[in-house]
Amino acid sequence: MTAVAIANQTGFPWSGTDRGATPEAQAIPRKVTALAESFLAAEHGSCVRQSREALAEAVEECSVPDWDGYGAAPANPMSASWAERIVGAFPASLGLGVPHFSFDPEGDALIEWIVRRDRMLTLSVGADGEIRYAARISGFKRTGIEIYADTLPQDLVETARRLVA
Repeated sequence: MTAVAIANQTGFPWSGTDRGATPEAQAIPRKVTALAESFLAAEHGSCVRQSREALAEAVEECSVPDWDGYGAAPANPMSASWAERIVGAFPASLGLGVPHFSFDPEGDALIEWIVRRDRMLTLSVGADGEIRYAARISGFKRTGIEIYADTLPQDLVETARRLVA
C-alpha cells in the first residue's frame, strides 16, 4: 500500500492511499501527487528566477566602492555567485519565497527571509562559500557557520523549515 501526503504552504496536509476499488481510483493519489509536484516545480522555478533578478539588482546597486557612503567595499562577485547557488538549493517544498538581497560593508552577500518581526532567517555568504546564519523564529534562536558544498547543511534546511511552518 502506498500512502500519499502533500502539504501546502500553510502546512495543511492532503493524504490518500492507493487502496481504491478500481485501477482508476488507485491512480488518483499518484495523479494528485504528480500535479502537486508539477505545481511546486513551476512555483520554485518562478521564485528562483525572481531571486536571480533581485540578486542582480542588489549587485548593481552595490557594485562600486563606497556604495553606502561609509566606505563599503563593492559587492563581491564570488559571494553573489555562491548566494545564487545557495538560494536555489533550498528544497522547493519549503516554499520560502523570494528573499531580500543586500551586501555588507566587506562585500559579502546578505540573504534575508522575513515572515514577520519574530520570524526571520538571515544568511551572510562569503566569497569562499562560507554561510553564516542566524534565525529567530517565535522564541527559537539558532546561529551557525557552515561551508556550502553542493548541498545545504541539514541544520540550515531544518531552520528554514521552521521558518515557514
